[in-house]
Amino acid sequence: MAGFNLRLNEMTCTGCHQTHGIAGFHYTGADPASEPRRNAVFVPGSAVFFADLPRRRAIVESFAAGRHPDFSRGFAGRPEAKYAEALKGTDLYNGWGSICYRGADPSFVDWTCDEGLRCAGVHESAIHPGFGTCVSEAGTAVGDPVEFGEIRMSKWGNDQYCRLSPATAKACAIDPARDRKPPIKLAGYGAARQRYDNPEQKTGGFPGGMLRKATCEKLPDEASCGRLAKTGFNDCIGSGKDHEFCTREFTKTAGLRACDKAHPCREDYICTAGFDDLPEAKPGKGTCIPPYFIFQFRVDGHPRNWVQDTNE
Repeated sequence: MAGFNLRLNEMTCTGCHQTHGIAGFHYTGADPASEPRRNAVFVPGSAVFFADLPRRRAIVESFAAGRHPDFSRGFAGRPEAKYAEALKGTDLYNGWGSICYRGADPSFVDWTCDEGLRCAGVHESAIHPGFGTCVSEAGTAVGDPVEFGEIRMSKWGNDQYCRLSPATAKACAIDPARDRKPPIKLAGYGAARQRYDNPEQKTGGFPGGMLRKATCEKLPDEASCGRLAKTGFNDCIGSGKDHEFCTREFTKTAGLRACDKAHPCREDYICTAGFDDLPEAKPGKGTCIPPYFIFQFRVDGHPRNWVQDTNE
């Protein structure tokens, strides 16, 4: 039944956020090399876009060979099993960050995760029960979520986010059998939080939270060195000061999830250009951060970059 409903929804629109989009889009385009690294998109498309390339390539090859192409496709959020071999060596099929399923509906039972990963319900929803995200089994990989909860909707437009772990005063009665692993405290690691419960703290917000290295020393294989906004960044931007100034004065280096076309970020994150000035940064890799840290993705009053007239 759930599979039938999703098929009907996909005949209209399921919403790009629900299908591993980037800030609601599937193809944003990459920034030119001249764009400052602090403000540049590294991977121009979503994980869904790149995962769908083998299917599109097969259609083109059929045309070239004079055959009738197979235009059928699976669900938008995940490639079909027949393309698993073509995507081998990437995280686009059953890999870290992939959409997975922990329920009983036969339409999705093969939506699993590779060895060493588990299907975690980061943001459970009664509307789409059982769906999750493939993250590390140990919960100690850079980029792993650190906050788990449930989204409830009493009526259309009235949502309530109930965070279960870490627990808060607003915690709701959530099924205790639900798969949730509390964040593991590791020396040298930190947690970038969502901080939904305190809007006065202008933290920017990391959906589901994100495990990171506190410094760029001794980075694990899945991480690269990047920059994160620190306390004062949003106030600086909100005051109208130049974006370059705020980035220089109110950011810090940290070990972040490394990313490229074959190894995308979790949903609701974007792969930004690596910082060439950081010796610990891995060549050919970007870093995963929330998309609204990027200047051109802000639509909520983020002021435009400006250059002061020196003649004034």
